[in-house]
Amino acid sequence: MHSQTLPAPWYRQFWPWFIIAIPASSVLVGTLMLTLAIRNPDPMVVDNYYKEGLAINQQLDRQRIAAELGIQALVRFDAERQQLSIEALEAGRLHGPLELFLIHPTLAGQDQVVVLQADAQGRYNLALPASGNGRWHIALQSETGGWRLEGRIRLAENTQLLLSPGL
Repeated sequence: MHSQTLPAPWYRQFWPWFIIAIPASSVLVGTLMLTLAIRNPDPMVVDNYYKEGLAINQQLDRQRIAAELGIQALVRFDAERQQLSIEALEAGRLHGPLELFLIHPTLAGQDQVVVLQADAQGRYNLALPASGNGRWHIALQSETGGWRLEGRIRLAENTQLLLSPGL
């Protein structure tokens, strides 16, 4: 009598499971990526391009009005006191409350919109948190939205920026 050894069933072998693991891992990684994409959408993507285009045209109109009025502002950042100071280059050009937009280039959650009031010297001051350092897009406009000035500033050391109509 010959004794024959029967091969082990397929599910007890290494190679079938190795071959199944390759597409299974792809499905697992794909599901993980899809879950991350759904839970953390990209804030840089705009849903309504037409509306954004109209808003850009409004901003350009406001910059033209600022140029016609001759409005310019000097923005200073004091790193030691973590304070932003804004003043007009010509006395009397900035009056009333102003809206300041501090826009982070990549993190929409750090964007700030602040209404500023002038102090006795005609300066507008804003205390910033220490985490506000870095590059920022800055926009200054009248509270009524009649004119607008824009620029970019790096809030890391004592810096100053001349905001003038960018036409």
